[in-house]
Amino acid sequence: MSRTRAVVLVWLLVSSWAGSLYLRAAVDPPPGRAFVGTFHWIDDFYNYASYVQQSEDGAWAFRNKLLEPSRTRPELVNLEWWLLGKVSLGLGRRPFLAYRLLAIGVTLALVAGVERWLARAGLPASHRLPALALVSLGGGLGGLLFEATDLPVRQCGDLSLALFPSLGFLANPHFVAGTALLVWALYALVALPAPAGPLLAVGLGTVLGLVRPYDLALLVLIRVLGVAATEPARRWPRELAPLVGFAPVVAYDLWVFFGSDQFASFQSGGQFPARLEFVPALAPALLLALLAWKAPASG
Repeated sequence: MSRTRAVVLVWLLVSSWAGSLYLRAAVDPPPGRAFVGTFHWIDDFYNYASYVQQSEDGAWAFRNKLLEPSRTRPELVNLEWWLLGKVSLGLGRRPFLAYRLLAIGVTLALVAGVERWLARAGLPASHRLPALALVSLGGGLGGLLFEATDLPVRQCGDLSLALFPSLGFLANPHFVAGTALLVWALYALVALPAPAGPLLAVGLGTVLGLVRPYDLALLVLIRVLGVAATEPARRWPRELAPLVGFAPVVAYDLWVFFGSDQFASFQSGGQFPARLEFVPALAPALLLALLAWKAPASG
């Protein structure tokens, strides 16, 4: 199957699956309940919407509405929420509809990026479609444990932490946007020739730092560890030099989230799960990876 056809089919599958659930929830919610626009991380999602609303009103830098109004200052720049505000305004101030449109676009971007990495890893064309479907819809055992036992969702790591793309596709386009930017920025760093590759990576990484800074930190960590594991030490400065291009956005993020009192709550983060909770969450993926692993041929 061709690359384009596989990407489009999986994109349509994922988008139709998620979209149908949103449509059903909005049109026919359970008796006595109302659909609030998303299925999971509702508090976070409404916090995102507060920034989208500020963009609708013409703001470029956003205030933290969780603070008292007299204490707030416009300091946060987020390109995703700024863009969503403009789209929502054009739709008659409908931020949740704007988020669903964003979900369609970033889902395509992530599926296409995953396909590029699978091809780079040597996946044959005959396996392209099922591999893309597996990455897009796969997960751990958290869903089964949540449904079949009394285990709370916070202890089902693949659900509470969105360790797999499927939950992001369903419930949080913000996560998908960050992951798509990470995947393509890393691909540009690793697979595209200089100078175009590093320049594109710096551009995408800068956007990522102004969308979801956590994923920019992850991008840098992945690249550093990858170079350290595969390149001789004498090549490290050359291979890691493009990361210097992230310095301006990293400096801004550090100032906003650690140097300003406006978003100090981001410093605490959430409670890190117990290590054993990662076992059911990641064991199926690890098992599949081990089954597919082949030792490199000896020289």
